[in-house]
Amino acid sequence: AQPITVYDRVTGTISDPEDYDTYAIEVSDASQLTLNFETVEASDTGWFYAIYDPQPQLIHYGYCAGTECQRGVTLSAGTASSGKHYIQITGASSEQTPLGAYTFSVTASSDTRGIELEPNDSLTSAQPISLSESIAGRITLADDEDIFVIELAQPGELALNFGTTVDDDTGWSYEILDAGGNRLAGGSCKSRTCPLISADTDSAGTHFIRIASASSSGTPK
Repeated sequence: AQPITVYDRVTGTISDPEDYDTYAIEVSDASQLTLNFETVEASDTGWFYAIYDPQPQLIHYGYCAGTECQRGVTLSAGTASSGKHYIQITGASSEQTPLGAYTFSVTASSDTRGIELEPNDSLTSAQPISLSESIAGRITLADDEDIFVIELAQPGELALNFGTTVDDDTGWSYEILDAGGNRLAGGSCKSRTCPLISADTDSAGTHFIRIASASSSGTPK
């Protein structure tokens, strides 16, 4: 991978349909990474651009084609990890190469309030949150799940208010889990306004929130 730094403006081209351009960037702490991507040509073939953590596991990806790429697009993702992260650029077709050059830059912000931080796909890597805190996140792949951990000072009713920015036929699944990962309450929805769920907790301490795709073969937008 080609080393780059935050705020570098990097220009490149894709030479054939199987070509991938990969760049490595060092992140010193938990951050919100923002990828600003644009192209010279309005290529209908389209482009994929993605951010990976040090594993490397996919954090987030985007797609654009035509004049949308020319105008410029932005991709943001939260990472809980320090160390080397990766940017990958490729054409969106396995048969055609996108025309012209692309340019991108990456910014990093230490302000991670209110955003999902990857990796958080297991009980052991769950992202800590507080009561009444609003978190924005996304499901990246069909087998992705986002897990958040919350500490309760005392037993009581724990309510989860879940919503989305778009209607989607795939839909989302959302659950409240106890300290052992057992489901206490759950729901699913395909619209922007989703039913509230709640659970009567028998004990204080650790509880989890789990968000996933409602389908094992599809990813909600």
